[in-house]
Amino acid sequence: MKIHPKYKEGAFYLWRWQDKDIERPRDLKEQLIEIIWQGFSGVVVTMNDSCYEFTHPKVTRAIAQASQWAKIRKIQFWLHADPRQASRSFIQKTEERTQNLLMTSRMGMDISNRNINKTKIRKKRFELKYKYVQTYPTAAIQEKALFFEPWGIERIFAFQSENGAVLRHTIRDITSLSHFHANVLNGTCTVFGNLNVPDGEEWWVIAFPKFNTNLYDFAGRESNDLLHHFAEDLFDACTHLEGITWGLDDTGYILNPGCIPVSLSIYNSFKSEKGYNIQDVLYGLVLEMDDGSHVPVRHQFYTLLMDTIFNAQKDFYKMVHSYFRDIRTGFHYSIQNKNNTQSVVAGLADPWSALESVHLPFIKIDYGKNKTTDTFLAGLILSKSLGLFSKNDKVLTTVSDIKNNPKIIDHITNLMALYSVEWLIETDRSGKTNNIKSKNKTMLSYLQDINQVNTKIDQVHDITRHKFPESDVAFVHPVHTIMCSNFEESNSMISTIYKLISQLTRHHIQMDVISPDLLAKGRLSINGLKIFHRIYKTVIYPYPTIMKPDVLEIVSAIDKAGFPILLGGSKPTMTTEGKKIPHIFQNSFDPKKKDLSSFIKKGIRPLFEAPTKSLATTILQQEGPLFMVCPADPGEKVEGEIIGKNFRFDVPKSNKLQIIRFTDNKPQYLI
Repeated sequence: MKIHPKYKEGAFYLWRWQDKDIERPRDLKEQLIEIIWQGFSGVVVTMNDSCYEFTHPKVTRAIAQASQWAKIRKIQFWLHADPRQASRSFIQKTEERTQNLLMTSRMGMDISNRNINKTKIRKKRFELKYKYVQTYPTAAIQEKALFFEPWGIERIFAFQSENGAVLRHTIRDITSLSHFHANVLNGTCTVFGNLNVPDGEEWWVIAFPKFNTNLYDFAGRESNDLLHHFAEDLFDACTHLEGITWGLDDTGYILNPGCIPVSLSIYNSFKSEKGYNIQDVLYGLVLEMDDGSHVPVRHQFYTLLMDTIFNAQKDFYKMVHSYFRDIRTGFHYSIQNKNNTQSVVAGLADPWSALESVHLPFIKIDYGKNKTTDTFLAGLILSKSLGLFSKNDKVLTTVSDIKNNPKIIDHITNLMALYSVEWLIETDRSGKTNNIKSKNKTMLSYLQDINQVNTKIDQVHDITRHKFPESDVAFVHPVHTIMCSNFEESNSMISTIYKLISQLTRHHIQMDVISPDLLAKGRLSINGLKIFHRIYKTVIYPYPTIMKPDVLEIVSAIDKAGFPILLGGSKPTMTTEGKKIPHIFQNSFDPKKKDLSSFIKKGIRPLFEAPTKSLATTILQQEGPLFMVCPADPGEKVEGEIIGKNFRFDVPKSNKLQIIRFTDNKPQYLI
């Protein structure tokens, strides 16, 4: 038996188990040894490729055996236990399922103004047609797809509009006057009826057809109680777990674009917490009202979805902690190149709010096509920031859509090290390698020179100890504006924000991305704005159109104190409660402009100067500050100087990551 000569602090490996692995656990031992030999420091085990539910006794036995082997060999063993995978079993036992409301004319379309299905009343008659699919592929459910069954109409409303906004006082519930028909063979639904309206007046109709799905209900108490038996079985089998995590790419609701999740439990929770039925104001989720009343509706509903998911997760983890006292927990969040607002309707609008109930985040980022995209670089900054405010000061990040290009793989390794983001490497769902170039055709085919990658990660860890780099700028992600705006605007905002984060980072501005709620916890002091253990000299807040009252309070206090806070893209106009903001704030920048002069005029400067076309960070250590530099794009080379207030030294020409410690008034070139 070969055992790696040194236990490394390498990457984590997403270990996908298939049926044959669960049925023959001894094969898992050989795979684990190979994983250790390749230099990985931990595994995250998932059953999403298997036909077995993760709660099956055979799975429990395999988990217990593999975890014991991992403990002996000193490799971290995390379990990906996703209740969504066992949805069918939960629904059969509890009848608690998630339903979807279709907002667009056909499934798969973004919920944007041009796609929302509405029609004019003509000759006192209306008709709305919908195209649906029976399945939507997803690896999170055991059946490998979300299934849709037409189940009727939730609500239908008639209304008038003016200047693009609905006149709220004209809205009428006409559900009782409408009819619903589904043609399952053609995958179509039709809503139709007759309505008397005054001659010469223009009236519109919008409907919300409802579909049953095979996804269990996060808000269902009976379903979540069933997880207690799973935790008990793991304990009885003498399982050794360092951590347990819920989710894969995302933790939230699985949705075909164009849909939003509902359930009886969601409806009841909303009525209990808010005092009214969300069914009566569904129009506010997709239509904008002339009086702004859609803002509190959207904020309350999407916040409830988040609370539903994170509370279910929190209860599950609390249950697991009762058996495994020292176990760590995580949640999953995906940063995408497009359709970014899908996370809002999936119940993940504010990933920072999940950090209170878990130890660390698992982030997935799309890399893009053979270059460092704005989304990827911004995603790394977001990953670093979420890890910074987590309980364990740690983040595990998966990078998807990587081509088998050694330059790109090396570059990603450098950037991960630059921001102390730990890499969770995955293979595709067939067992063949995805972001991994294979040496042979087995399940254990890892990316070319993976041992060298893990050796490099281990080498960097010995120096940086994965401490996150310094930042002096707080960049506020406008979560509430994104939640409450129409989806077309929100997608545009997110895309612009990612580009701005990337642009500022390429100009060596060191920043942390925070949520408005984190900003509200800040306290001004003589040294700057203190948020937990960080102190910031400047705040950048793009698109602050809609704010929670406590966020407005801290923004007003910061502005009144003369502290540098830069608002751009729009001015604060309304609170999440639907009240207009009377304060007058100045716009400092246009997020869409590539020119950064407006930031420079407001005093935003890099912590230190670094070579052009490079990315650079600094980590403060007792032995002296570390400076880390690498090219901003793969295959490039950088050279120049690092210049600060009391230091100046050369950066040799290189296409690699360089780590330099400045001590005793001279640089030490460590890597």
